[in-house]
Amino acid sequence: MSEVNHDARQAKHIPEATAGDTATAEAGSPIEGLGAARSRGDGRVKVIGEARYAIEHQPENPLYGVVLQSTVASGRISRLSAEKALQADGVLAVYTHLNPLKINKPTAIADGGAAQSTYTPIQDDVIIHNGQNIGIVIAETFEQATWAASLVEIEYETTPARVFATDEGVEAKPMSAQDIDLGDAATAMHSAEVRINQRYTTPREYNMPMEPHACIAHWHEGQITVWEPSQWVAGAQVEIAEWLGIETEKVRIISPYVGGGFGSKPVPYTHVALASVASRALNRPVKVSLTRPQTFTGLGGRPATSQQLELGASRNGKIEAIIQRSFSETSLIDLFAENCSKVTARMYAVSNVSAQHQVRLINTVTPGWMRAPGENPSAFGLEVAMDELAYALDIDPLELRLRNWADKDYQLDLPWSTRRLKEAYHKGQKRLAGISAL
Repeated sequence: MSEVNHDARQAKHIPEATAGDTATAEAGSPIEGLGAARSRGDGRVKVIGEARYAIEHQPENPLYGVVLQSTVASGRISRLSAEKALQADGVLAVYTHLNPLKINKPTAIADGGAAQSTYTPIQDDVIIHNGQNIGIVIAETFEQATWAASLVEIEYETTPARVFATDEGVEAKPMSAQDIDLGDAATAMHSAEVRINQRYTTPREYNMPMEPHACIAHWHEGQITVWEPSQWVAGAQVEIAEWLGIETEKVRIISPYVGGGFGSKPVPYTHVALASVASRALNRPVKVSLTRPQTFTGLGGRPATSQQLELGASRNGKIEAIIQRSFSETSLIDLFAENCSKVTARMYAVSNVSAQHQVRLINTVTPGWMRAPGENPSAFGLEVAMDELAYALDIDPLELRLRNWADKDYQLDLPWSTRRLKEAYHKGQKRLAGISAL
């Protein structure tokens, strides 16, 4: 069964709440409105170092795994020799495509599963991105595994890599389910008195939580327990069961704390698959922690995006139309879209919007979620465009936004349940006015 466990040793170190923590609760209902001061339940133990994270669990008689990663972006492994590594002190095994353990392909989230990436390591010699997880060295200590990993000899037969979405020959796939078609944007744009048309880009961004991506896998009597920092323990349970080809009920997830995730820890990644199959093969607990450099390619962060954004408005600042054409990068095997039109048709009162998004397949790890997926680059492009439109119209940027205030969700044609953005505008305006007066 899936569960979130908090070590009893931690619980006994948590002191009684202070008067400041309990003042609100003592005054009345424990249910408080927006803006009420809250005490984070695990905040204190994290700050003072009492929190024990997944990788800090100490199982009996553990082994340590160090992941091997590719050093080229495209091609195949032409030669791999693990002989020197296997002769090193403490080494029990080196698992690669030449000495594989079966890992089943998981079902992607888009298809009803729980996997962010469907890549399965050590099943073949194909390289699809730099820093790809292609093997694991297992030893009695972390130091022995690290040294042995440096002894593995790997050579490649490379092929041309496409590392940017704008590279020649990159395949593009439309994401029509994300398209927006409101009114008649082309006609409204043609008749607009003032138009701006600019390209806005965002680079790749990476989730870098203080707690590294690390796990402990322990196979025992046909079942597996995995200590894993997880933002979605049920999803972790499903994906690990698929990798191993066992029933979901035979997977137990223990996630004591999550030391930062920012969208990068909803599902386990392939280092967890390697740890799990290695534990089953060796019948001992296996600890695996990605190094900080390995985190950049062992899982994906926010992909790079590009959006061509055209705004048309009347001379008095009423936006008549928005036309947007955007793309984001994805891997060669999975279609992950960072939808740049997430807020395009919602932020302002615009009845004519045309937005289309596509993904471009390149030699990269499958991208993943990162704080406000879609909304982040979408809002960036739209808000910069609004500022540039305000400059073209010679209208105060805040005034332009107020003239185009959305009294409803124009994309869904539904009323807001609540919207306090206008109040935030005015509050910010007063603060800025006070600062400028100093």
